[in-house]
Amino acid sequence: MFENRISADIGYFHTVSTNQIYNVAVSNSSGFDTRTTNVGEMVNKGFELLLNAEPVRSANFSWLLSLNFTRIRNEVIEIAEGVENTTITGNSFIGIAPSIAKGYPYGVIIGTRNVRTPDGQLLVNTITGQFVPGQAGKVISDPNPEWLAGLNNTFSYKGLSLSVLFDTRQGGDIYSFGTVDLRSGGSLAITGVDRDEPRILRGVIDNGDGTYRPNNIQLSPQTYWAGVGGLGRTDYYSKVYCFNREWP
Repeated sequence: MFENRISADIGYFHTVSTNQIYNVAVSNSSGFDTRTTNVGEMVNKGFELLLNAEPVRSANFSWLLSLNFTRIRNEVIEIAEGVENTTITGNSFIGIAPSIAKGYPYGVIIGTRNVRTPDGQLLVNTITGQFVPGQAGKVISDPNPEWLAGLNNTFSYKGLSLSVLFDTRQGGDIYSFGTVDLRSGGSLAITGVDRDEPRILRGVIDNGDGTYRPNNIQLSPQTYWAGVGGLGRTDYYSKVYCFNREWP
């Protein structure tokens, strides 16, 4: 449009991949850890937008803008008969592993998920004041971004060019082992706030009759910071502490 000063390119895709070669985890009692086989069905769909504009064009100077936006959604439909999830080889760590799981995007993180009430509140042990034991082998987060975008500016003057790129990746979960160690050891600034004051974990206590009451059990700061998060609490930790979301 307007003598190529504005142009747009929009693409949509929907791809189904089947019979992929993959090392599927098997029971160790068989004498093997994995078996290589053709498995699964996975769907990728999304769209990409590329918008170019030239706000300024003269004999000696030009300014070209290029905006790119990408949104992709992925879902694992099937893995293998009887297999609900399996670790991605070479990327796992003790208690937490990038994995493929039926009904989820490729690469979700599987670890220990905190037990919650039907409305999503965390359950606290009425004796210890800490969270009740978590459920191992559960999907706790998704590292895939919600969307990607980039804006490139190219300025040209008498044969010389300067490009400036602004790039963003929105969404996606991560797990920081370094933050776990720093928090547990009291090395983060947040652990020094009111260091001598007792703490109460945000959650509820099961009354045993289908109702719940707010947790009111006090913990020492050391017990609080050492006990929350970590490999035994990957669900709570990854969704709160790694992303600077609301503190408990």
